[in-house]
Amino acid sequence: KISFAFYLPIWFIFVSYHLWRIRPTVIHACNFEGFFPAYCYSVFTRAPVVFDLWDALIGRFPVTSRGLADVLRRIDRFCFNHSSTALVPDPERFEQVGIPTKAVSPKWEVVYNSDTVARTDQKLSFKGKTPITVAYVGVMSNGIRGLEQIIGLARSNILKRYHFVIAGY
Repeated sequence: KISFAFYLPIWFIFVSYHLWRIRPTVIHACNFEGFFPAYCYSVFTRAPVVFDLWDALIGRFPVTSRGLADVLRRIDRFCFNHSSTALVPDPERFEQVGIPTKAVSPKWEVVYNSDTVARTDQKLSFKGKTPITVAYVGVMSNGIRGLEQIIGLARSNILKRYHFVIAGY
């Protein structure tokens, strides 16, 4: 199995190439792997970078060493501190990367992924026979985000009207 660290430099080169080709005036960079090439580009062009932390590095890898955990938190904090503005889907992300609530900058915003009053216990009903597409796009990892349940539903063919699209890394 080839690790994330192997592909990261290749990804940085790919993103950097496209940034220089497209020459954006504002960059929306998601997570560290999007922020690093965006930040390098912005150093030369002064393009503002909006850092969007969907997944903190500390939460994406099994970390057993306190030293490694500190390094991963510092990397994410660097992204916050060197962005023009930053977005998180939940205020707990700040704490996850070691930013206490009192240290949250006014230029950082919480943009929730879903309505905070949404009820997940309601049954959804769709009238008609139109196919429904369910998409999962994100980290492909065991035990997170209900991916196994989505794959199980897709395999079971119980939901014949549903079309499942699964993509990620």
